[in-house]
Amino acid sequence: MDANAMAKPDSDHVVRVRLELIYYLHPEGPSGPVAFDTLRTLLMQKYGTPSNDETKTKLGDPVHDVLWTFPSTSILLELTKISVDVDYRATDKKALDVL
Repeated sequence: MDANAMAKPDSDHVVRVRLELIYYLHPEGPSGPVAFDTLRTLLMQKYGTPSNDETKTKLGDPVHDVLWTFPSTSILLELTKISVDVDYRATDKKALDVL
């Protein structure tokens, strides 16, 4: 997976961490749905039942989103036709030091 950490301009406080697996580039690894199901299971074990779990259409393609929301952070797990993404975002000032 590729990993990116993002901070606000002129700050060293991380406000977002994104993990991305573009699975069609890695045919030797697990398929996107298998990686997605594994990550969903691990996130549910750690954070409990998600706030939202839905499949929708974006730009004509199915997208499966699973969202956990907390007072200071949100976690979005997303499966598209080419990638699996995990996106951790700080949602308030107190969370900036936690990520």
